Amino acid sequence: MADALLSIAHLAKAYGALKVTDDLSLDIPEGELHAIIGPNGAGKTTLIRQLAGSIPSDAGRIVFAGRDITRTSVPARVRLGLARSFQITSILAGFTVLENVALAVQARSGSSFRFWGRVADEAALNGPAMAALADVGLAHRARTRASLLSHGEKRQLEIALALATGPRLLLLDEPLAGVGREESAALVALLAALRGRLTIVLVEHDMDAVFQLAERISVLVYGRVVATGTAAQIRDNAEVRTAYLGEEASLCCWLSRAARRSTATARSSTASASRSTPARSWRCSAATAWARRRRSARCSASCRRSAGASYSTAST
Repeated sequence: MADALLSIAHLAKAYGALKVTDDLSLDIPEGELHAIIGPNGAGKTTLIRQLAGSIPSDAGRIVFAGRDITRTSVPARVRLGLARSFQITSILAGFTVLENVALAVQARSGSSFRFWGRVADEAALNGPAMAALADVGLAHRARTRASLLSHGEKRQLEIALALATGPRLLLLDEPLAGVGREESAALVALLAALRGRLTIVLVEHDMDAVFQLAERISVLVYGRVVATGTAAQIRDNAEVRTAYLGEEASLCCWLSRAARRSTATARSSTASASRSTPARSWRCSAATAWARRRRSARCSASCRRSAGASYSTAST
């Protein structure tokens, strides 16, 4: 893709005989929110780590903004405009929210400000840090110790840390993991606000969020991209269905979640449902489609009963 901000070509990473990413190629244009989905063990987090530079690639090439960064260090990638959030929250719990972000600004600038001094009093750090906190809706928590934040707020803080480095590309590894419904909605709204301002690569298991946010989706199975396209294209892709039917346990879990969501949607439907957003309509039909495919998956008996019961309720 000629206008790709990030171009991945034939990327590979193996641990012994286990190929985690395998001849993986993908182009992501500037400004796109691109989701990477797939069952557990598909290689999604490994891909993020390769892109961030935290693990070396065995083969292949990563080009960012026209520059080959395959062997570039993590700090150098950050300076070029590539930032990452983590699957597990990674903040300085004993520091305030503002101090956490101010240190990220400091790392980006390369300044030698007094690390153990009054970092929050440094105007050159404070201004950009407060701007990043405002972007994620945490400005009112600036003086709060990070350990006192809720899990969802810690996720917001992690995104603020990434924004404070001034990125062009943001790598997000399951930002919704472990958060409640209200905090998840707040994070989805935050990512929707960032969409278009930055290029975002999103690894996420929450399919509602993925199909609400992503402009394009790539499906990763056994370290390879088996399909890339819009939500509708991914939903209707026979190869994707086949790949997931081969991943019995993961598919079963996805079907159970999808069926439960479909149940909740069916129960709360009103006359105004026909005016719902395209993303919501897609989720309903997707849940039904996944549940139907459950019949041909060799799931465990307990999972099959759980998904089947939810599907039956949703269909009535």
